[in-house]
Amino acid sequence: MKNPERRRTGFGTKYICGWCHDPVQLDNAKGAIATRSKHTGSMFPSKEEAKREPDLLAAAQGGAIKDLRMSAWTGEKRTRRYILVVYGNDAVEALALAAADVAQDLRNRGELAHARALERRLDELQRAKHKVTTYRPDAEYVRVDTGALVVEDVKVRQGESQHFREKRRLMLACHGIEVQVVSGDGRNHYGRMR
Repeated sequence: MKNPERRRTGFGTKYICGWCHDPVQLDNAKGAIATRSKHTGSMFPSKEEAKREPDLLAAAQGGAIKDLRMSAWTGEKRTRRYILVVYGNDAVEALALAAADVAQDLRNRGELAHARALERRLDELQRAKHKVTTYRPDAEYVRVDTGALVVEDVKVRQGESQHFREKRRLMLACHGIEVQVVSGDGRNHYGRMR
């Protein structure tokens, strides 16, 4: 069953045994194995994400990047959740035309009637706003040399799903951020392939 403690505090495992209330780790649908980090003790949803953490920590300590955040970390060091919102095209075009008309009319006539017309158009724009989904990247940081925000997602060699490709496009369209995909090889650092 779902852990009510996690819902209340935000900490703990997602599921617990319904009988004895011990934490339970369910299998991932794509076969990812949850792995605890040796460096920070954080629980990552896959081995590939856990293998990426030491590289980013070394780059942060070396001064190449700053403001490192990862999705497995807790508190204010966790990556932020991006809300992906789109607007209907007709409403945006109508608002642009109405704003141009109102600006012209405000110069010529009284302001009150045209301000109300603009408010009605803005209400239509709010109704045309649609929340599509949210996205939480695996890692995000700022490069020191360029000052650019880098958003990363770790994927194993199987490739990207259609769902992830859509989220990448929406991140670029809504926030102007291109998500970088870091490809893992599916191998352990030591030992044989899983």
